[in-house]
Amino acid sequence: MPVPYRIDCPYCGEVIELLLDESVADQCYIEDCAVCCQGNPPAFSARQKWS
Repeated sequence: MPVPYRIDCPYCGEVIELLLDESVADQCYIEDCAVCCQGNPPAFSARQKWS
């Protein structure tokens, strides 16, 4: 099930909400900023550790 995460755009400070699926062990997610449309978008990556 997708979980909402909020990050700030490093260029304009706009809050960007990402919906990430925590059931996926390895993922990389990139979202363009809707306000400033920078060429180098903010990125989120996660790697789940299994115990």
